[in-house]
Parts: sequence; C-alpha cells; structure tokens
Amino acid sequence: MSRLRYLDLSTNFFNGSIPVFIGSMTRLRYLDLSYNSFSGSIPPELGSLKNLHFLLLNSLSNCTTENIDWLFHHSH
Repeated sequence: MSRLRYLDLSTNFFNGSIPVFIGSMTRLRYLDLSYNSFSGSIPPELGSLKNLHFLLLNSLSNCTTENIDWLFHHSH
C-alpha cells in the first residue's frame, strides 16, 4: 500500500478512530474519509502526507482536532 495514491473510504459506516497508519501512505494524493462515524481526534500523522492534494473530511461531526498546524504546511 506504500504506492497507493487514491484512497476513498467515504460512506462506509466506519466507526472508531481514524487509523493512524494512513499517515504512512506518503504517496497519497487524494484521501476521502467523509460520511463515516469516526470519532476522536484527527491524527496529526496525516500531516506526513506531503503529496496530498485533496483531503475530504465532510460530516465527521464526532471528530476533533487538537492542533491543525500540520494542515497549513500543505500548499494544495
């Protein structure tokens, strides 16, 4: 999965925490976690996704962010 560039997990009724290992998929350009029942904090490991152009987190009302500084390092 280290070569994965597109990951759409939207609308799958996932719950629990957003998996931290997604932050190790450094070639991802598109990540959609929308419309799931994730809860807890959005992992700062997503900041490791330097190639990310699209991050979709729509309707994750049970998620929080403690620090979104990692988001501002992305130019896309």
